[in-house]
Amino acid sequence: MRVWARLGAIIGALSLSTAVLAQTPTFEQAAKAFKQGNFSAALAGFQPLAEQGQAAAQVVLGLMYAEGSGVPKDPETAYTWWLKAAAQGNADAKELATGMEPRLNPQQIARARSAAAQTDAKRLAVKTAAPAAPVPSAGQPQKLGCDDALALKNTYTPLDLYAALPQCMEKTLYPQAGLFFALAGTYGMYDRLRVRDVAAHQTLAALKMTYTDKLPDDFKNYLATLSSGPPLAQLCDAVRKVGSPQYFPHYMAQSGAAARPIAMDESADDPQQLWHQALDTYLHCPD
Repeated sequence: MRVWARLGAIIGALSLSTAVLAQTPTFEQAAKAFKQGNFSAALAGFQPLAEQGQAAAQVVLGLMYAEGSGVPKDPETAYTWWLKAAAQGNADAKELATGMEPRLNPQQIARARSAAAQTDAKRLAVKTAAPAAPVPSAGQPQKLGCDDALALKNTYTPLDLYAALPQCMEKTLYPQAGLFFALAGTYGMYDRLRVRDVAAHQTLAALKMTYTDKLPDDFKNYLATLSSGPPLAQLCDAVRKVGSPQYFPHYMAQSGAAARPIAMDESADDPQQLWHQALDTYLHCPD
C-alpha cells in the first residue's frame, strides 16, 4: 500500500463525510504539503491536529508512521493513532488498524491499546451496572511501587498491579510480588465475569502477557509454593483484606480496532457473589 494513494482516498472521503474538518486551512495545507513530498511541513500540520483529537489527522499521521514518511517507520505508533481515530467512529481507522494487527506482537498491541485508551477514555460512553459510580481506571498504570504492598487499595486495576512486578523482580521481593500477582489475577477474573465483551477479555490476556511473559523461574517456583495449604490460605486472606474491585475497567476498553465502549453484563451476579466466584475460580481459595 502506497501511503500517498491511501492519503488521497482518505482526504477525498473526508471532504464528503467531515467537510468542516477537511476544509480547515491547517488540514488542507498539511495535505498539500504531503502530496508535494514536503513531509516535515505535513507533520507540523497534522501532529497538533491529531493531538487535539481530530480523527482525520490521526488517520493520516498513522499512515505517515506506517510508511516512514517524514518520520521513522513505526507500525506500533501508526496502530496507536488509528486506534484513537477508530474510537471516534472513523471507518478508515478501523480498517487500517485491523490490517496492522497481524504485523504486531501481543506486547505491541497491548501497549498501543493502553496508550490509546489513556487518551480517549474521556470520550467513551460509560455504562455501569452498579448503582454507585466506581472509581474510573485509566489506560496508563498508576504509579505503584513494590514497597507499597502493605498499602494496596481496591482501586488498583490489574494493569496497575502487573506493571509493578518488574520493580519487585529487580529487588527480589517475591512475597510482595506474589500478592500483587494474586490480586491482579483475581481482579482480572472479576472483570472477565462482569464484562460481556469477549474481545475485551483478550485485551486483558494481552496485558497480562506483556508484564508476566518473562518473569524469572525463581519467582514462578515461589508462586508454586503458594498454591495450597497454609500459604494459600494466608494469600487468600491478604487478597480478601484488600477487598473486591472498586473501579470501572476502562483498561479493557480498547478491544480491537472497533474500540467499543465497555459493555457490562447486567445479567451477572451481584458484586459480592462475583467476588467470591473470582476468588474461587482464580485462586481456589478455601472456604
